[in-house]
Amino acid sequence: MNETRRNLFSTHEVTNQAPPLVPYDAYTSDTALQAAVMREGGAWATPQLANLGFAAGGEMMALGFIANEIKP
Repeated sequence: MNETRRNLFSTHEVTNQAPPLVPYDAYTSDTALQAAVMREGGAWATPQLANLGFAAGGEMMALGFIANEIKP
């Protein structure tokens, strides 16, 4: 695409985008989920949820991105 055509479709610079989602712990970073687990009597599951939280925000998130690249 030549520069003139690119400028024709460029309207403004987008600066309010969230940073890319990198591997993270989906349980310990979600305070509302932690509060709900505690409120509903699930404190016993905290170690397991912490382990699953890292898998969900890391490995499973990466697998989801890969799955979205392969269209049906």
